[in-house]
Amino acid sequence: MKLKKRIYTQEFRENAIKLGKEMGPTEAGKQLKMPPETLSGWICKEKRGELTSVKPKSLQTESQKKTKELEQEIKMLKSENTQLREENKILEGVSDITEWKAKDGKLYTAGIFGCFDSTYLGLGIAENMKTELVEESLNQAAGRFNLKGAISHSDRGSQYTSERHLKNLKLSKV
Repeated sequence: MKLKKRIYTQEFRENAIKLGKEMGPTEAGKQLKMPPETLSGWICKEKRGELTSVKPKSLQTESQKKTKELEQEIKMLKSENTQLREENKILEGVSDITEWKAKDGKLYTAGIFGCFDSTYLGLGIAENMKTELVEESLNQAAGRFNLKGAISHSDRGSQYTSERHLKNLKLSKV
């Protein structure tokens, strides 16, 4: 069974050394309910002038202990989250169409991006906003990632609500 390491304040150390010099480390250790070896070590360090370099260990408050525990838990959860993302690659994706004005007309892009880290999944480019545009981005995403079980978020535009697009989502198991 491992014993808990006791934390002593600087003031306690100084008083213990004084008592240890007066009555001896063994007797003082018994009276203070601490290991006499520890007290002997402190007395030796003080004689060599090393005790002043020993920084006192501050007692942690309950809130400091809880904060440390929560920080460790957050670190563990972040690690688990990263591992799950790597295993599943994509859980949710967002889709939208953007219109670009050019000198010779308009260009449209339909993109699909990961919700959690904005990972580029698929991109369609066309000179019109027909359903084929969103199909191109979905097909590209399906070719790059396993979309089984993924959740797709998009607006309710006609391209995203068309029977053809809904059929392709089902085929991709989205």
